[in-house]
Amino acid sequence: MRKILSFEEYSTLSLYPTLKSSCSKIGIKYREFLEIKIVYNELCGSDLVADEWINYLFILYEQSWDVSSITDFRRIGALQFQTLRSICSLVQNTINDALETFYLTEFVQSKLVFQYSFQLQINTLTTEFIRLLSKTILRKLHFIQNITAQSLFMTGASVISVRPVLAYQPFLEYSTPFPGINYTFTDGSTCICSSSTSTDCLGPTSFQNEIIPGFQTGCYTVSALLQSTLEAFLNQTFIDILTNSSHIFRQLNSSIFSSTIETLLSQLFILQWLNQTSY
Repeated sequence: MRKILSFEEYSTLSLYPTLKSSCSKIGIKYREFLEIKIVYNELCGSDLVADEWINYLFILYEQSWDVSSITDFRRIGALQFQTLRSICSLVQNTINDALETFYLTEFVQSKLVFQYSFQLQINTLTTEFIRLLSKTILRKLHFIQNITAQSLFMTGASVISVRPVLAYQPFLEYSTPFPGINYTFTDGSTCICSSSTSTDCLGPTSFQNEIIPGFQTGCYTVSALLQSTLEAFLNQTFIDILTNSSHIFRQLNSSIFSSTIETLLSQLFILQWLNQTSY
């Protein structure tokens, strides 16, 4: 009967680094010895992506769409935060699916692997997994943005802000394209959504003719959102003015919201990855 070595006895075998395993099976799935735990940041579990907040923003839109400018937060807020919630959901689902695939991968080794070397290999594997996962999500999002811009598609968020040319030329018998949406921002900058550079047409959002720090709007909702920060929502006074002190929204507490959404997305909205390995 083959003797089962104790951990101490097994450790002494490190004196023989070329010793091969006599096991018939030299592969084991990652899920058998590895668990990756994730600590997400506050954003995707905050009031900013809750139904009550987004529904409130839609009410603001309905009350003000015909009396506000296209850069007014009341005009675009609901769409921006609905998009943010979708991105949160996309990231979390992608992470869960990727982890399931990762756990099914086999760690294959014909020679004995000692604890230090084993931990080093696992750390390298998990670091590379995280890096590629982040790049994959951003690459997909940027690909969609580029296709949209190069095709000169008009987004719903922009269309609701203008009237088509045909509305003013009822006697024309042919179709007339949109001439492009002109943006004039509160800071005086201007741009037009009529070219493949529309993704760069960005400027500050306003509320009651005041600039909202860090929050962007422009031709495309996703582009503007990615370049935005949520620093304004660290300010309880601003929140009270926006919500009429209805307390449907709690002030954010983390300094990470001074970073752009794209920066937080590149981190997958994660504060910490915890790698628990059983040797």
